[in-house]
Amino acid sequence: MRKISFENLKLHFAVVEIRYPKGYRYWDICGKCILEIAEKTGNEWDFQELSGGVECILKCKNNDKASASFGFRHMTLSASHLRNINFLREKGPVLFDIVRGNLGITHYDRIGLRFKYVYATKNTEEAERIVNNLGLFKVEQQRFVGFGDAAEGIMQSVVLSKGDQKVNITIGGATRKESAQPVDEEFEPTNCVLIDIDFHKENVAPGDIDIEKYIYDCQKITKENIETLLNK
Repeated sequence: MRKISFENLKLHFAVVEIRYPKGYRYWDICGKCILEIAEKTGNEWDFQELSGGVECILKCKNNDKASASFGFRHMTLSASHLRNINFLREKGPVLFDIVRGNLGITHYDRIGLRFKYVYATKNTEEAERIVNNLGLFKVEQQRFVGFGDAAEGIMQSVVLSKGDQKVNITIGGATRKESAQPVDEEFEPTNCVLIDIDFHKENVAPGDIDIEKYIYDCQKITKENIETLLNK
């Protein structure tokens, strides 16, 4: 098998999320947040809906695969089919600062950044073979014999910690569901190895974290280490 390089991977999806307690001013301030976001971003974001009365959904006019949301418990910015993470680094700090300021958020329960990379394969068998050959975890197939004859769809997962940060990494074979809509095979291959990397910190003071730098640092860690992870 040829070596899997960082350049071989496609960033199918990425999301940055902040969770906070008691953002109850949301119901009184929701409209003010929307108007301020429009003002400070040149009307780049369209209000879509108030989902279930608890979450405001915004869509980006310049990127139909990007959305943002905020409510009384969390705020998120997500995008798919990304060439790089510049979009998150540029848009995230502005949106989050507006919502945090208007809702009077003084504490984050959790801040997280999640990347989903895909590596296209010819079929499911190739994807499973790559995952199994990594040998990250030993699967004792004989212990599962009563449930089935062959181990398929193995997802290998581990949670790592360093200082105040944790990283949940899951690797496995994946198959795209059939869709009536046009599909971009580059970012949504029929069969692939899926690498799901979820960085997060808990109990963070907003003044102690630079959102743009946090996104950059997490991507830097990923870029510098993912090839070692994927090549035995």
